[in-house]
Amino acid sequence: MNDKASKTHIFLGPTVSAKQAMAILPAICHPPIAQGDVIRMCQWHNVERLVIIDGYFLEKPSVTHKEILWALSHGIEVHGASSMGALRAAELASFGMRGRGKIFEYYRDTPLAGDDEVALLHADEDFRYAAITAPLINLRFTAAALIESGQLRGDQTSLWLNALAALPFQARTNDAIRKSAATYWDTSESEAERLIHEYFVDQKAIDARTVLATLASDPCDGNPTANLACSKHGFVETNAWRNLFLSVAAEPEDLSDEEEQVLATIRDDPHRYVALKVEAQLLAAIGLSARVGDTADADQWLETWIELHDFANAGEAERALKHAGLSSIRLERLVHDEAQFELVDRLTRQTLRRKMVDQLRLSGTYAEIVSSLSVTKCHDTPARQSYDFETFQRLYLWPHDHDRTLELLDFDGGDALRDYVITRINAVGPPPNQKRQ
Repeated sequence: MNDKASKTHIFLGPTVSAKQAMAILPAICHPPIAQGDVIRMCQWHNVERLVIIDGYFLEKPSVTHKEILWALSHGIEVHGASSMGALRAAELASFGMRGRGKIFEYYRDTPLAGDDEVALLHADEDFRYAAITAPLINLRFTAAALIESGQLRGDQTSLWLNALAALPFQARTNDAIRKSAATYWDTSESEAERLIHEYFVDQKAIDARTVLATLASDPCDGNPTANLACSKHGFVETNAWRNLFLSVAAEPEDLSDEEEQVLATIRDDPHRYVALKVEAQLLAAIGLSARVGDTADADQWLETWIELHDFANAGEAERALKHAGLSSIRLERLVHDEAQFELVDRLTRQTLRRKMVDQLRLSGTYAEIVSSLSVTKCHDTPARQSYDFETFQRLYLWPHDHDRTLELLDFDGGDALRDYVITRINAVGPPPNQKRQ
């Protein structure tokens, strides 16, 4: 996958499969988008372009307008089509989100159109998001094709569509669609089924292929001028946005098998591991501070600080600090700074391992370790390397403060360290002329 493709991320599901999408536009494919996914993508990946096709309506909270606006304000292209993508693009077109296809145009030109027009029930990823019900929007385009071909009159299809629109989207099954058509078209169910099948228009899939084909010939342009629309309005950080951002920022991202093996190799050299950890923590804190902004709850932190120092109340704490030569203004600033630091430190710890891997990639060390381990990107071949008892001694005896060692090397306790070493030795076997104890 080339560099441009690795910076394009597509959210899809029942409308078009990942295999079909990749055949048109090489990119990284993800399941249907949900709330928080834009933040996750921008935090964990080098993203220049997001393409939203499918998204959750019911099973999970839907992607919010605010996180799309946040991505746009950071110069990331966001495109939408077909389903949730068309809906959000129509709502955010004036802010720089780019819509494609007839469904986008329908929502843009029909302000009162319901969200449920593109909604459907579908299976999960294990069953390739197979559709269980039909989206009303496809039936609208099917009705138009039936009228254009002369098979039906406009009043017949209007009554049919109105009846289907009155149903919850979960109830728009093939059986319900066929029976309703037979009623309003004054024909048999078998004939109604034949007409629907023959003139069916899967507009959602058509629009998805259209946007992917368009982007395949349109390179990422980084900070696009269209996003100036979002910059012009300005991105306002509301309390709801801060809460969403912080909740997502605190989520640890699972590492791949290969990434876990690379970190394990680094951890075999404690000095190297701690140096990497400190560097990653510093860079993560700097980056997170800028993104989090002024979101710390100073009052809550002050209460916690009072409890930690066994002060009877806030007044006693204030008198003690004033005795140390701190003014009320300086005290307020100090409490705020400590609260902000505690917040950033807590969030940084959640994503630190990902940051460590990122630093190894940037320095070129990651590729060197992978090459030495002979690990393929598909993880088909397990890594094997020599693992001698000097390594065990370095881990278990370095430095003299054993508890501090466990903390720095991210072990929950001595048993965890011992189990880790035994697992490593069993995985690769002792070196020649060494006996297992």
